[in-house]
Amino acid sequence: MKFSVAAALLTFAASAFAQTTADANGGISVFYPLSGAQWTAGTTQEIKWNILDASLAKKIKSISLRGGASNNLDLAYIITNTEFDASTGKYDWAIDNRTETGAAYSVQVTTESGSSYSPHFTIIGAAPGTTNNTLLGVQPGDAKSSGASSPTGTSSSDAAKESTEEGSAASVKISALVGVAVAGAAVALF
Repeated sequence: MKFSVAAALLTFAASAFAQTTADANGGISVFYPLSGAQWTAGTTQEIKWNILDASLAKKIKSISLRGGASNNLDLAYIITNTEFDASTGKYDWAIDNRTETGAAYSVQVTTESGSSYSPHFTIIGAAPGTTNNTLLGVQPGDAKSSGASSPTGTSSSDAAKESTEEGSAASVKISALVGVAVAGAAVALF
């Protein structure tokens, strides 16, 4: 009897954790750029993601370039704020040639229900300290993204919407800790 109660509690905790994680990542998983990839400013590269939960990932609201430690990613600039269908699974990004060189960049892809982040990658571009990255890309209040990049197979002239949602990789880590703590407490009771 003790085992079945503990198993039921662990199943419940795992289920709650899985749902929290799916909600936190917006129903997608950004897998490209790959960890350690090296992209060059002034080139066009594909950002790619998998759909984990289509009910959570109907539209991409925005794509942003972020930099820094994975638990504290600062906004470098908004790549696009033009809403498009998430099922395309990719976005062609013309990297601004003024983007500063950095080895700790991550791409944030935001859906209507959350955000997912790429692994860290490098951009070879302008010398560090010579460009203010926050002045590149789409600026808050812009009517739409520049036409330089677009989701593969769609038009960049779709109606634009600014995303104010600031997803956090830390929320996924906190969810993991809560799930482990609940499971550990359930086991400790028996």
